[in-house]
Amino acid sequence: MAAVISNQGDFYTTFAYISEAKRMGIRVLLPDVNRSEVHYRAEGDERSAHEGRNLSETPDPPRRRAIRVGFVQIKGLNRKTTEAILEERDRGGPFRSLQDLLGRVPIPEADGTLLIKAGAFDPLEPEMSRSQIMWIFLAHVRSHSTVVQKRGHTGHLFAFHGTDYPTPPLKAYDYHTQLRHEAETLGFLISTHPLTLYKARLKGLRYIQAKEMEKYIGRDVTMVGWCITSRTVITTHDELMEFVSFEDTTAIFETNLFPQAFRRHAHLIDLNEPFVLRGRITDDHGCVTLNVSDVDTRLFYKLLKSEKRRATRFDGTSY
Repeated sequence: MAAVISNQGDFYTTFAYISEAKRMGIRVLLPDVNRSEVHYRAEGDERSAHEGRNLSETPDPPRRRAIRVGFVQIKGLNRKTTEAILEERDRGGPFRSLQDLLGRVPIPEADGTLLIKAGAFDPLEPEMSRSQIMWIFLAHVRSHSTVVQKRGHTGHLFAFHGTDYPTPPLKAYDYHTQLRHEAETLGFLISTHPLTLYKARLKGLRYIQAKEMEKYIGRDVTMVGWCITSRTVITTHDELMEFVSFEDTTAIFETNLFPQAFRRHAHLIDLNEPFVLRGRITDDHGCVTLNVSDVDTRLFYKLLKSEKRRATRFDGTSY
């Protein structure tokens, strides 16, 4: 599975393979400067410090199969920074602390910010919040930069340690802020399925889950799905239709937008968005599919807009 994801999958998106791995009981672990390689890799799950930060954990949890996210998944991370981290880790062994990392590897501010938001520095300082780690890193980079400018000469970029300063008692990033950072840096959520964020808006809506589809063959149903891939084709009558794959928290499911439904709803379909779908479930030689008659995005519109505004206010960008 790790190899498939590293090769950018086949038909489905990376997010779809990540979700499928979770449904198979494989834990997906966030990037870690001491464990990640360039690409995704399989490893034994030893309960990473990423998971359960600020949460109580039971001692000695059982080991399970796991996939570690590779540096390649962090959007915008400079290749030279990745190479520098891996080369120094091979040369001098694992990084013992944040100060040890900063003293051994020159990490530009932009790359360090991405790594922190992705959670890659969390295991270095398990007693610190991510906001404190960010403060220490920025103090380290900016204080030395100021000293160099004032003295009018250049030197080793990281000879001055921001970690020499006491860390202020910063408020930890809240859960939704960490999720926004995760989506911003990795391109999708790993810590939770995005549909779980819409539970409140789904209250009162009667719908079936993907794993239940075989029970409803021949019946009209409502389903909720996250769009993961689509393919437009031309019918024998020279009309456009679309095959769209969605997933919920239980399984991937396939849908058909035949020409009439395609003309009405194709403009609404977009990857990485939630949809309420209505239609009839059919079984074509063992292929259970939802023939879509109606697509509804109104249930999620306000939440999507507000989340994008919040992300813009915090980071200066939206995702």
